[in-house]
Amino acid sequence: MIKISKHFFIILVLILSTYLLINTPTIINQTDLNFKKQKKIKQATKILNHKSYNNNTLIIPNLGISAPIKFIKKPARNATHSVAGGQNEEIILENLKKGIVHFPLTSKPNKIGNSVYIGHSSNSLWNRGDYDSVFLNLNQIKKDNLIFIAYNNKLYKYKTFQKFYISPSDLSIFNQTNNKIITLLTCWPPNTTFSRLAVQAKQIKYK
Repeated sequence: MIKISKHFFIILVLILSTYLLINTPTIINQTDLNFKKQKKIKQATKILNHKSYNNNTLIIPNLGISAPIKFIKKPARNATHSVAGGQNEEIILENLKKGIVHFPLTSKPNKIGNSVYIGHSSNSLWNRGDYDSVFLNLNQIKKDNLIFIAYNNKLYKYKTFQKFYISPSDLSIFNQTNNKIITLLTCWPPNTTFSRLAVQAKQIKYK
């Protein structure tokens, strides 16, 4: 019989404890999401159908997502497209507690170009907010799913055309385009910053 040393057992317990400490909020959110998915889908669809949404709101009916969009009016001086740079990062992280953040220096829904929106798939225990897992199930989105954005008293409709993963250092995701698209961006997998999950959708005519 193989003997397990006391030190090995202690290390194993510490590793498991650390894993649970880090991942418990996401596990709870994922469980809650699975139980309430159909309810959230109905709520998002009802909000859309009854036009009971507020300005600056993002709605994804298929995923049951309805969340406010925070527009940052004044980016930090010398701000770049890096989400890890000084004051600009702090402003974004603070606003991510309150909803989804429109990335400064990218287009808006009423303008031609690539309008980029960032949301949490998870967040740390010591930096909690109301929208820590708003994009936790973004990986479940499918091609041709619809996304809606309420902006400036108008509802904009989008149809997804691609989903992919990129490196955190790949800034091409912020490149502007000659047509109206949106990019949804979140850290992936949840509880890591190893890569970014990106979903892109093209604006279509709203009927």
